[in-house]
Amino acid sequence: MTAVDAAGGLPGPVELFSRATRLYRERWRTVFQIMALGLAATLASYFMAVVLGVVSLRLAPRAVWEALTLACVFGAVFSLLVFAWSQAAMIMAIMAPEPSPAAECLEASWSKTPGFIWVCALLLAASTGGLFLGVLPGILAAMTFGFAPFIQLTEGIGGLDALLKSAHYVRAQPWRVGGQLAVVSAAGSLPAVVPLAGPLLIQVLGLPFVCMSLAVLLCELRRLRGGEPFVPSWRGRLFFALCAAGLLVPAALLPRALAWFSYRLHAPGAGFGLPGLLPMSLPAPRGRA
Repeated sequence: MTAVDAAGGLPGPVELFSRATRLYRERWRTVFQIMALGLAATLASYFMAVVLGVVSLRLAPRAVWEALTLACVFGAVFSLLVFAWSQAAMIMAIMAPEPSPAAECLEASWSKTPGFIWVCALLLAASTGGLFLGVLPGILAAMTFGFAPFIQLTEGIGGLDALLKSAHYVRAQPWRVGGQLAVVSAAGSLPAVVPLAGPLLIQVLGLPFVCMSLAVLLCELRRLRGGEPFVPSWRGRLFFALCAAGLLVPAALLPRALAWFSYRLHAPGAGFGLPGLLPMSLPAPRGRA
């Protein structure tokens, strides 16, 4: 029995916050160490990107845009990998049966980071696509599949199976789970109201508290559905496919938006101003009257 599933019954908001707070006090050192190492590695990736850009400009001074593009792509990809690695390590530190050193969590999560990125991409596709189909499908997708990253890291299953198993757990008490997730999300976003320090407090307090609350809920849902065999359902696959298909909406509108942008950029006297606002016209390209 782990540190987050010691009590019985799906907890109410007060009990959920109490157990998440106890877990926070128990694991905060490990979580902070992982976050600090992740931040340091992210800053190092940005520094390496700058160095790569400078070296590229030295070797090919005329290829300015190519050098900048290479540096930006390298920095973005490396920082994304480091961020995903640190988030996976933080979740594993939270879900571990006993408090573990940060180095051990980082080592254990490294091999699982590609799968973690994949399951997060699937979750983002379902949630974002659902939002394009309407607000309600996006909220339902986030609620139904929201435990998938925790499941992928702790149970070692594939990305789509993790999403479907999350739906399997949530079906135990969907309305109560949805209410708990709404309360947890609201509580985790409260530090954002602090002027200037809001974004930092979100990372230091809000995000770990949300993850620990989700860990408590997941362990209780596992207890409630633990005796039932998990069989991936076609309904879950269909719901995921419909939500992810919502991404076709912006994809279909993108060529039209690019054509409009190109016209406004190159047409003589055209601008980007909106009715009732000051025009933001660009000068006509050379060679045009």
